[in-house]
Amino acid sequence: MSNDAVVAKCTLPDQDRPEGIELHKDGTWKSPAGGWMARQNGTWTQAATAGVLLSGAGIDKLALLQGMIFTLVNEGDTGVFRYDYGGNAGGWTCMATMP
Repeated sequence: MSNDAVVAKCTLPDQDRPEGIELHKDGTWKSPAGGWMARQNGTWTQAATAGVLLSGAGIDKLALLQGMIFTLVNEGDTGVFRYDYGGNAGGWTCMATMP
């Protein structure tokens, strides 16, 4: 069954707290205000099997949830989180999916 929404927790070694990201089937995403990401919403695309690429206003390659396949990801799945696409690396964990 395909997901309608995915909630992921993203971490970076130089950040004290994780950033929550909510991905929607319509290709949009959002995160809570006050987090460390440069944008709190935007669009996402599935970059084949490489993962989910996040874009925000004025930033085409904001972050990559490496290895995430939106339609197949399940609660508890993990991968590498690359902020600024190829820059700082941390991790992502799928916290929930909504059918």
